[in-house]
Amino acid sequence: MPVLKKEKWELYAQGLANGLGQHKAYIGAGFEITKSSPKAASLLIKRHPEILKRVDEIKKEKYKIFQRAEAMPIVRMLDNEGITKARVIQELWGNAL
Repeated sequence: MPVLKKEKWELYAQGLANGLGQHKAYIGAGFEITKSSPKAASLLIKRHPEILKRVDEIKKEKYKIFQRAEAMPIVRMLDNEGITKARVIQELWGNAL
């Protein structure tokens, strides 16, 4: 499936694929914030199933990239040294705080 035709829909799908909740993805895509925006975010998915299809596609693309990275020799070498992705993320998170 190609990129969604409506830019905000594509940004919304990307936000969802990156783990944002519906409301945060909705706002992050540039939709107007109102009292009803949480409901509107939910309705957008119900009325336009192509958005969820795009979310699935983005997740699959990300997984393929992850698989390629796993196959890289440097990743295996680092794993053998005890330097895992989880450890790197933990260290980065600690530095960010």
